Amino acid sequence: MSTLSDVVQFAGGTAAQFASLTTPIPLGTLTIESDTGIIKAGDGSSLYSALPILTSARNISNLSKTYIEGLTASTTASSSATSANQAATQAALAATQAASHAQSAASNAAAAAADSANLTGSISQLTAQVSGLSAGGVGGATATNQQTVITNLESLLLTIQGAPGVKLAPGTNQIGSVSISNPSTIGDGVIVGGAETVVVINAGGASNASYAPSDTITVFGGTGTTSAILEVTATQVVSASIVAGGTGGTNGTEVVTGTTGVGTKFQASVTITGGIITAIDAISLSGSYTTNPTVLTSEPVTGAGLTGAVLSVVMGVASVVITNHGVYSIPPTNPIIQGTTTGVGTGATFNLSFAPISQVLFNGTAPINGWKINNANPTEDLWVADNGATAAVSTGYRIFANGGQYATEPGEKPIGTLSIIGNTIGHSFIARRW
Repeated sequence: MSTLSDVVQFAGGTAAQFASLTTPIPLGTLTIESDTGIIKAGDGSSLYSALPILTSARNISNLSKTYIEGLTASTTASSSATSANQAATQAALAATQAASHAQSAASNAAAAAADSANLTGSISQLTAQVSGLSAGGVGGATATNQQTVITNLESLLLTIQGAPGVKLAPGTNQIGSVSISNPSTIGDGVIVGGAETVVVINAGGASNASYAPSDTITVFGGTGTTSAILEVTATQVVSASIVAGGTGGTNGTEVVTGTTGVGTKFQASVTITGGIITAIDAISLSGSYTTNPTVLTSEPVTGAGLTGAVLSVVMGVASVVITNHGVYSIPPTNPIIQGTTTGVGTGATFNLSFAPISQVLFNGTAPINGWKINNANPTEDLWVADNGATAAVSTGYRIFANGGQYATEPGEKPIGTLSIIGNTIGHSFIARRW
């Protein structure tokens, strides 16, 4: 007569029933919680609560659970079960997993057919392994060899549960070893974008609040994970006031020019009366400075025969470049104001254009077995790269608009992280990995 150590036994019951046991689970016994689908393996010395979870047979139908419980109860009651009975029990367990996948893939007949082919092979492997153990084909019914079969059983079950051909229904998660609460298995989101071009609308600048070249400006507004950042590449004079009117000037309306700083110097139209500057009429040329005038509150000027004329100038933004494009699901609305700056300047505003950018899915974790992406947008396609490269429009996998979907085929595993891009910022999609 076979003993418990000669075969792999099964025991069925609820989680509460298993938790109430006061004796260790025998070596080689696989337990299945009928109300949760959790599977554990007894080691002969540990109470049920101390045993690690091998896997979770999530989505098992009630009918399949009842069938498993009946089979496992029968196997437990008869310790003299033959290897054929054990193989049948294993096949039933795998068939139950097949029923689970058929249920979750009911809306996709092609996917169910692919899964069926994979499951048939897996069931055959399970049957051969258990038969081999009972007949001594893997070295005899030792604890080590029993554990080998248990480990292989777990591996095959996870293969069945996470088979690349399985098409998960929207809103479900990876079946198998990754918890439903792990957000990295769900990659739902929207196409994001970044700043592409920028135009200065208002140079800004105020008394004691001038801009300087190399100041950085963080863009205000919008919704996203990273704000766009601009860098001031050149400044201009936006206003001036008289510090010293000078002497010897030609009376009338004349033009004076700045003398310090690097770049095109500013010019101002002034009124000269009695040889001195009495009024500044306008900034006739704002200039373009890559280095501001040396002392903004004391800028010497020349022209109109003046000597010792000094003006105080305020510097605004002449030009900027985008140094960080930002990541936005909803871009800010033009005209855009600054949020923060590394300098002291205030008041500048800008118009920015935004364009979609590639984004990495699943927090940068590459799918192990496969992935699926669904595109519900009625008019616009999506493009996906699965080799760790940056996604680009019109290259890689194309996910067509209006319910288009791509799911990897059985055995088709990605070779790197996934990235996605579309034509419009805010375009939503559904993504899953397993």
